[in-house]
Amino acid sequence: MEHGIYNAYPIFDWTINDVWTANGKMGWAYNPLYDLYYQAGVPLTRQRVASPFISEAIPMLHIYRAIDPDTWGKMISRVNGVNFAGMYGTSTAMGWRSIKCPKGFSWERYMEFLLSTLPTHIRHNYEEKLRVSKKFWRERGGCLAPETIDKLRKYNVQFELGGVSNYHTDKVPVRMEYIDDIDIKEFKEIPSYKRMCVCILKNDHSCKYMGFAPVTKERELKKAIQEKYKSPVYNVIAVPIEKVKANDYNPNIVAPPEMKLLELSIWVDGYTMPCVCYYDSATDTYELVDGYHRYMVMRTSKRVREREQGLLPVTVIDKDISNRMASTIRHNRARGTHSVELMSNIVAELCRSDMSDAWIMKNIGMDRDELLRLKQITGLADLFANAEFSMSDEWEDE
Repeated sequence: MEHGIYNAYPIFDWTINDVWTANGKMGWAYNPLYDLYYQAGVPLTRQRVASPFISEAIPMLHIYRAIDPDTWGKMISRVNGVNFAGMYGTSTAMGWRSIKCPKGFSWERYMEFLLSTLPTHIRHNYEEKLRVSKKFWRERGGCLAPETIDKLRKYNVQFELGGVSNYHTDKVPVRMEYIDDIDIKEFKEIPSYKRMCVCILKNDHSCKYMGFAPVTKERELKKAIQEKYKSPVYNVIAVPIEKVKANDYNPNIVAPPEMKLLELSIWVDGYTMPCVCYYDSATDTYELVDGYHRYMVMRTSKRVREREQGLLPVTVIDKDISNRMASTIRHNRARGTHSVELMSNIVAELCRSDMSDAWIMKNIGMDRDELLRLKQITGLADLFANAEFSMSDEWEDE
């Protein structure tokens, strides 16, 4: 570079072994997920720390079951298709390995069949991508290396050379029509119906495998989705402590030593986590859903209250009472010790609100045995409140 300034890339040509040799010799910190990969028998060349849902990571999705079962459980409950991808992510069902064209089909016919099985809006998306790609290769052309062009000639593929490219490259623009398939190393660079089939099988709606970048409409849609829902934590407000009131169903208990530690933590570090509240417009008050003990620190600690000027950081959620109770328990189940009596009272209240056993287990995170035992504590009548009557042994269809 100019003026005696140089760019240096000290690890540009490092191999994977070089990286881990440096980690071992230098004692550098690294993501402990790599250790879990190693313990699970994953080769160094396939250890990938990235989003588990991008197309390149799908074949490794099943590994989470072994190395991080807690995260795997969360993914199963939150993301549709995770279990299927975990079981079949390395198979032809997801477009991996050597997919084969069904007997009696060309790749173009197979693509048409796959498209016919899709919902209308998804099919139209793929059809539009295909239309744009065909027009691009026919009118402008894609840039290919001379060696790849020689291979096209060898396979008698019809094409035209020349044209203008917007890219700074030594490759040559090549205009051509879509072909069915071609057996060359540079297969992913050639417009073919097989590649389109791979996109469909991979659920690659953006056709990244075909070389597509997100178009303006897709970027705007992604932005709109991200803006449509924003977590409450991004809207923290300062509420006078006098307007905040505790709920009467929080089953979480914190021992006095831990309360003292919490007060010290807030005094030293400040409030690093807001309280979660429901706003009651009728009384202009905020009812706590989570953060009771952080709230109590401000109520009982004079030094904290004076420094914070009596203002409690709060995020607001808008839910009915049953869902607020469920939110409270979800926030607290991993912290402190739950009072059995209060938990059983909450279960009884949810049952009286016509919440099913399935709803309670899903939204509060209980298993069937825990729910049964808490219902038993509330009394025999509550235990059977949602039970269905059995059919008589003498009942016969007429």
